[in-house]
Amino acid sequence: MIGIKTYKAKLFLTLTSREGQKFEQVVELVIDADSKKEAEKRVKDLDASVKLDSIAITSIHHVGTKTRAELKKSH
Repeated sequence: MIGIKTYKAKLFLTLTSREGQKFEQVVELVIDADSKKEAEKRVKDLDASVKLDSIAITSIHHVGTKTRAELKKSH
């Protein structure tokens, strides 16, 4: 078979700011590997460094006190 296998690794990250504030985040990483064992070996017990490439908004969640029915009545 010709092709590339990919595996999704779910990483639990603890990030610490320069001020000492900690943030916990779950990240999913897609890895090219020939087997699940190889993929696990590549990410298990790693140290990481972080360099910010970009930040983009993905969604906006509006929170209000009125329901849709109440909003319709007020207009």
